[in-house]
Amino acid sequence: MPGKKTDAPWELSEVERKRLRKWLTEHYPHLLKRSKRLWAECRDWHLKHAQQAVNWEAAYRAWVRKADEFAADKARRNGRERPQEQAPRGEQPERIGNVIQGLFGREEKR
Repeated sequence: MPGKKTDAPWELSEVERKRLRKWLTEHYPHLLKRSKRLWAECRDWHLKHAQQAVNWEAAYRAWVRKADEFAADKARRNGRERPQEQAPRGEQPERIGNVIQGLFGREEKR
C-alpha cells in the first residue's frame, strides 16, 4: 500500500540529500552546482500548484530529468538559430569596432 501524499517539505532530510547528491553525481554531475536551486524550483512549483507526492526524492529526480531535457532542447534550438559561419560573441573584432565607433563617433582625420 502506497504511503500518504504530503506537501513538499521546505528542506529534505540529511539522508535524502546524501542519496540525491550521490544520484546526481552518477547521473547528472553537470547539475550538481544547481542542486539547491533545482530543489527550490521543484518545491515551489509543487506548493504553488498544490501538488502533493508520496515520495519527494522521486519527485525531485523527475524534476532534475526534466530540467536536463529542457536545457538540452534549449541548447539545440539556440544552435540551430545561430548561423554556422557566425563567430561567437567576443570573437567579432569588426563588430566590436563598429559598436565603439557608433558610441563615440568616428575619429576625425587631422
